[in-house]
Amino acid sequence: FGGITFNTDPTKEYSSSSWMHVDSPNLILAPSQQTKVNFTITVPADAEPGGHYSVLFFEPLSPLAPNTRSKIGI
Repeated sequence: FGGITFNTDPTKEYSSSSWMHVDSPNLILAPSQQTKVNFTITVPADAEPGGHYSVLFFEPLSPLAPNTRSKIGI
């Protein structure tokens, strides 16, 4: 993943990642294809005042070609 890391711990003091829901979190687009990505942010009633931070991160991935074996094992 190219050295980019994000803190994915939703228990962190300023994180709002657990408030977010993405309708279609995994999608593949053809070249030049466009789509809308719908998401919802639900702020809890007991949220502390102040800044809370999250990010929606999109990364380019290619689908596996037919008959291609994944290197992921169990």
